[in-house]
Amino acid sequence: MHTLVGKAIATVGQAAAAVGASAPPRPPLPPPTVWCVTLRRKPVLTKEDEPLIGGCEKTCTQILLIPFALVAHLLGWLITIVLYFLGCVVLPCVGPALFNLFILAKLAAIDEKKGKEVAQETAVQLRQAVGCALCLVRSYIFVYKHMILPLSMLCDW
Repeated sequence: MHTLVGKAIATVGQAAAAVGASAPPRPPLPPPTVWCVTLRRKPVLTKEDEPLIGGCEKTCTQILLIPFALVAHLLGWLITIVLYFLGCVVLPCVGPALFNLFILAKLAAIDEKKGKEVAQETAVQLRQAVGCALCLVRSYIFVYKHMILPLSMLCDW
């Protein structure tokens, strides 16, 4: 039984290697950018890496951008803490009572209005609630990409 499983694994490994060998190599990714500055790589891999960057130019760019990246990094973490506080502390505390009031208001509106109108109003209000959550997520993604990440990208360059 053990040798049968071993042979099956070896066969699958050989088939995977054959498929991997026949696939064309992927082209290299473009160089990363930080605040509209392309971090060109030393061995030129793509057209965006040209012209070849010298050590002095790279060092001067780092000396110029790292202080701004450090300030942006600290502000980014401050904004991230506020976003986490809103998303994880404030909204769950307000959430259950707010949803209970929302349901009671909808039940009262159903008694007064037609069900179709209430359904349309509910759909609009749900889109607004989802929009608030998406706003928090998109804000965090923006802060991470444009404020927190550039410092590590410049230091690793």
